[in-house]
Amino acid sequence: MLVTALGGLSLFLWGVQLLSRELENSLGPRVENILYFLTSTPFRGFLTGLFSTFLLQSSSLTSVTMVGMVNARVIGLAQAIAVIIGSNVGTTVTGQLLSFDLHRFALPLFAAGFVLSLLPVKNVKEVGKCLRSFAVLLIGFSFMVEAFEPLKVEKLELVLKYRDNNFTMMGAGFLWASLLQSSSAIMGIAMAMLEKNVLPFASAVALTVGADVGTCITAVIASIKTSVTARKTAAAHFMFNLLSALMLLPFWNTFIYLAQISSPELTRQLANSHTIYNLLGALIFLPLIPLWVHLIDLVFPVNKN
Repeated sequence: MLVTALGGLSLFLWGVQLLSRELENSLGPRVENILYFLTSTPFRGFLTGLFSTFLLQSSSLTSVTMVGMVNARVIGLAQAIAVIIGSNVGTTVTGQLLSFDLHRFALPLFAAGFVLSLLPVKNVKEVGKCLRSFAVLLIGFSFMVEAFEPLKVEKLELVLKYRDNNFTMMGAGFLWASLLQSSSAIMGIAMAMLEKNVLPFASAVALTVGADVGTCITAVIASIKTSVTARKTAAAHFMFNLLSALMLLPFWNTFIYLAQISSPELTRQLANSHTIYNLLGALIFLPLIPLWVHLIDLVFPVNKN
């Protein structure tokens, strides 16, 4: 079971990396141009972050790109924050795709992608490579689902002990996402465990909320030894996700209820909770970007660096 779970997770992560790399190779330069030209207003920046992350399937890649562009003084802090808020919503697409049981079609998708990748037409070949990479992600997810098949929550002492402690589950999501550098991986794990009744629904949601905060570590690491403004960008991303999680806690039961009535399927409920959570955070913080920039300036005093 452990070998199957670890093998599935490895395939899942590899699929995420392959998909991100293939999409970056084919769309990367175009996305960078979009980021440059379409960040003139907070709303445009939000849409840019949403669609660029939707295309690249990596909020970490978008946030690291923002750190680099701010460090190079291509865009300003306010523009970068708007893009990062949008990227948080864009990254929920992975969970939505997984929730539709597409892993059952992983092998046919892989075969189709493999055939297309052999064709001499460049655009068709790129589509085939992306499809093939996405299929690897789905195959990894299917292995994780299979690994959790024989488990019951009663057999998992730690899960049984802490499954109703939202803070602990959020902390676990934070640590796992920090180590794996992928909130999508945590979503895949949570969804696989939820599908096999290993985790209760609220615990699965808590894992994904914590993972959203943990994935910010990528941008924080990327901002080391950069300009103060670039470090402000990474700090803004971390603070945005952390405050979003903290603001959710007083309304936790209501939020869980709304997620549960959004669909009759558990996996769809989890994917919807992730999307709703990030959309609410965007609606709250997007109009407050000027105040947000001022707060970041207070934490990181302006200097000549």
